[in-house]
Amino acid sequence: MALETGSEIQGTVFKILPNVGALVRFTDGDVGLVHISEIAHEYVKAVEDYVRENEEVTVKVLGVNEQGRYELSIKALITPPPSQGTDRRPSSGGRGGDLDEKLAEFQRRSQQRMSAVRKREGRRQGRR
Repeated sequence: MALETGSEIQGTVFKILPNVGALVRFTDGDVGLVHISEIAHEYVKAVEDYVRENEEVTVKVLGVNEQGRYELSIKALITPPPSQGTDRRPSSGGRGGDLDEKLAEFQRRSQQRMSAVRKREGRRQGRR
């Protein structure tokens, strides 16, 4: 049975690969890998904290790799927490903050420095 990309299917975790992911076997004997990054939306330090051997799981088929093995995802079927990707740290006086704030601050300082350099150069040229 060939699984199609995007399909959802149930399988059984038959082997945990520490720091790699979990191997899932389907009823027809096909096997796929749920990579550690595709287990949950949060950081997964240990695969065993999320799935166990002989556990039934529902997975989404992401694709087939060059070796003909299925690439699977559990997190694709889970709604991400609302704060996922939108949580920004507040700026703390020039430290931290997001990239846009840091760039704006850098540009402001750079323009001030360039202005000071131009004033000094203008004075020097006026004396000649």
